[in-house]
Amino acid sequence: MSVETFQPRSILCQEDPQNISFRIKTREWVHGQISQEELRESYPSYLLSMSERGMRFLRRKIFGLSEKAKVVK
Repeated sequence: MSVETFQPRSILCQEDPQNISFRIKTREWVHGQISQEELRESYPSYLLSMSERGMRFLRRKIFGLSEKAKVVK
């Protein structure tokens, strides 16, 4: 005879932090607090295609470099 340990049948689901952030940004956009471009930037990256992920990454890197150059001047 074997002894089986009790395992719960239900699994607690944790919502993705990117999804939570996007939902908050959506509310802000509906109330006119942020622009549509800011809303697009907060879209969860795991839902984007590979090319869109790459473009987002490059935009952020280029923007970050230009911001650092402004600070140095």
